[in-house]
Amino acid sequence: MVDPLAHADSVAALQKLLAVTETDIQTQKEVLLALERWRSNIQRRLNALRDPIARIPVEISAEIFTHYAPNYGTEYASVAKPLLLLRICSRWTEIAVATPRLWANLDLQIPREVCPNFVFYLDRWLARSKNFPLSLSISDGLEDHFDILNVVTAHAHHIRELDMRLESYMALFSRQTTFPLLEVVDVKRGRRYRASQIWTTNALGDMWQYAPNLTSYKLQMGSIMPPSAPSMERTYMQETLTSLTIIEDAHSSSSHVLSHFTLPSLTSLDVQISGKDLPALISFVERSSPLLTVLCLTRYTLDDDLNYTPSTIERLFRLLPAISSLELRDLAKLQDTLISMLTCLPLTSFLPSLTEFTITRRTPEWPSESSYKPIADMLKRRSEKLRVFSFDCGNYRSPEQPMPLPHKEERAIFRKLSEGGMDIDLGVVMLEMYRWEPADDDL
Repeated sequence: MVDPLAHADSVAALQKLLAVTETDIQTQKEVLLALERWRSNIQRRLNALRDPIARIPVEISAEIFTHYAPNYGTEYASVAKPLLLLRICSRWTEIAVATPRLWANLDLQIPREVCPNFVFYLDRWLARSKNFPLSLSISDGLEDHFDILNVVTAHAHHIRELDMRLESYMALFSRQTTFPLLEVVDVKRGRRYRASQIWTTNALGDMWQYAPNLTSYKLQMGSIMPPSAPSMERTYMQETLTSLTIIEDAHSSSSHVLSHFTLPSLTSLDVQISGKDLPALISFVERSSPLLTVLCLTRYTLDDDLNYTPSTIERLFRLLPAISSLELRDLAKLQDTLISMLTCLPLTSFLPSLTEFTITRRTPEWPSESSYKPIADMLKRRSEKLRVFSFDCGNYRSPEQPMPLPHKEERAIFRKLSEGGMDIDLGVVMLEMYRWEPADDDL
């Protein structure tokens, strides 16, 4: 083979030889790259023949991926798992990125120090969800980072569920952005909550106007008060809301909300009241005419509840014939009066649909030995319809003052109803009953 350098004895000849060599190298690189692509295609075909999973249609693979990555609220659910799918192979990456449902759930934990990459990747994550309905859980901190707030607001048009801390919620809705798909809102007390952060009924109603399709609203915060001037009070109607839960601080009631809102589609209500609030609750029911099936009432003050009159209680529950699940928390007089009414009044006209009844009374003096007979009589009377009854009396008794237990007659009624299919839970009392050695006449 002739050596080209043997005759290249000038600068021009060597430059020409160098150019030809570089061209040959580039050509060989292109050939090598083509061969590598060809090899990858062959390997992919070979993998498909060896692994049946690789031959699954894209739609089925996408469905499997969405079941693999659960909704937000579980450990590392929405952050880690979709990203892990991107680390398997290029094919899985293509499927995962092209599956909007996979990116539609996000538990956003905002760090104290936010780097630019955090905002970039958040924007990329939400962009991959395209227009699929979003479920977002957002921690504290949104109000301190307008760049993150801008990213979230840009996707307001397809957010369906929001689980937020108080400050983040207020920051998001202060922009007066409409959320046309928003259905479920859960607002929790902020970690930096201050007692001065008190909402007015007007502020709550205005925020609801930005979510015209809201169906479920849960608020856990401080207090909701009317505006300072009566002339500023406004009333609101939310026709789509079906579930409302308002858990305020220990010394606030929900009467202001009940007085300023009309909710005709409401089926589930969980609020704090006192005896003086019953008229407001009755007016709310009469004004809204909701088909309530679930009602939870909580006593909001430690004062005596002497304002619960039997006539007012009867009037309230006669307005709610569709109630199937009723829970009363620490409402001693209301609970006692209602148990008596459920025993004495006709089943067909007073709470005829009631199937679940729960009582919570956390006081050291309850239950007493005489507490069980009214309950047993009520359950016996309502046994045809009532399927679940429970009460939680806590465990406030000292070892020197043990929990009183039902008499033999009440135990016999409870056992007979349980054997007939009624689910009866008497809390710590039931635990004590199961420890007994039954007497011969109990068997």
